[in-house]
Amino acid sequence: MGAGERPPVLFLHGVFVNGDVWRNVVSRLSGSFDCVVPDLPFGSHHTPMNADADLSPLGIADLIADFIRALDIAPVRLVANDSGGAFAQIMTAQHPELVDSLVLTNCDCYDNFFPLIFRYLTPLSRIPGGLWPIAQSLRLKPIRRSPLAYGWSTARPLPPQVEKAYVAPLLRSEIRRDIAKAMKDVHPRYTHAAIEALRTYSGRALVAWGDADKYFPLRLGEQLARDIPNATFVKIPGARAFVPEDAPEELAKLVSDFFT
Repeated sequence: MGAGERPPVLFLHGVFVNGDVWRNVVSRLSGSFDCVVPDLPFGSHHTPMNADADLSPLGIADLIADFIRALDIAPVRLVANDSGGAFAQIMTAQHPELVDSLVLTNCDCYDNFFPLIFRYLTPLSRIPGGLWPIAQSLRLKPIRRSPLAYGWSTARPLPPQVEKAYVAPLLRSEIRRDIAKAMKDVHPRYTHAAIEALRTYSGRALVAWGDADKYFPLRLGEQLARDIPNATFVKIPGARAFVPEDAPEELAKLVSDFFT
């Protein structure tokens, strides 16, 4: 990186959302950092993957690694949320040379890949057409705002236009194909293997955890900060799983201070 260039920061999101989850954080950081916000093939993306793409957990990790190499931004500063945090851990464990430093907000880890309430998605994804009724049900606002969808992810309901932007792509069969492939092999063995590898990670890490999360309790963030060397733990009061939605200003300041 040459003198005067802004450092790149890569943001990873979770399933059934897209890069828009970072919009209120990125808008506060874009003056100081080159913010890279891909839409991963997690059900709210608009461009389908090739039919033969490897979207297993290790395949997703390699996809992220290839993305970093293609943009020539390694070693990158990495920020992740929700199930994107699990893939950030897996990718960093597999390719530590690509990650300069790591920020994890409330995310899948340890036995919570996925959290218990969403664990039905893995076997459902293995059934041909199994996600079609999920996609159809999410057209209804009461379903979208239930605990089985986005209802417990934020302290306040998502803006209606954001909810709809997350759900609309899922109505397309090729998008459901991608997210089914991404979820059908999800298992805690991947997150346990990742954290074991990260015990020797030499980069800095920040664990910024909302303390009102019903899916990922505070103790998980505290454990991550203990298990990753050179990690700092910060509690974000009142934030739930989607920390970038609930506390964008506080999170942006934490990220800026950490990467500066």
